[in-house]
Amino acid sequence: MHITSSSDKRAFSTVGELERLLSQNIQALCRRCLGQQPTNVLCHLFGQELVIILENSRTLVEQCLSDKGASDLSLEVRQILNQHLKQEINALVESILQVSVRGLLIDTCTGLERTGIIVALSDTPLVRNPNRIPKTPAYKQARRKEMSRTATKGCYQPAKPN
Repeated sequence: MHITSSSDKRAFSTVGELERLLSQNIQALCRRCLGQQPTNVLCHLFGQELVIILENSRTLVEQCLSDKGASDLSLEVRQILNQHLKQEINALVESILQVSVRGLLIDTCTGLERTGIIVALSDTPLVRNPNRIPKTPAYKQARRKEMSRTATKGCYQPAKPN
């Protein structure tokens, strides 16, 4: 295990910064590849997993096909778009998080107009605040400390004799 000095830690981004950077880049990717962008992109790191949600992700072509009664064709178009996005998001995640992607699942619920993406990472990305990534040992340790601190504050403490 590599232990970083305080000067090394400053070189890393925070979890929030990485999640925002991923969100912004995925929105730009959708705009570039699909001609429009989702209204919101949510990214959350959970140890060696990354969850991405694209809100209002249906394209105008998909909507038009569905409106004209060609929902099967609309679903086929979405599957092709998702395959293309899968490759692009894989490369984007690896370049931003600096870890390899082991696998990526992507699916769209047209009724909810949301696309969900789960990315399995080879390792937890290095960040300045690892205790803020849920499902990691650093996060669990920080939670235990916080729980013990709040538990002792609420407990009855006998008065010290004079």
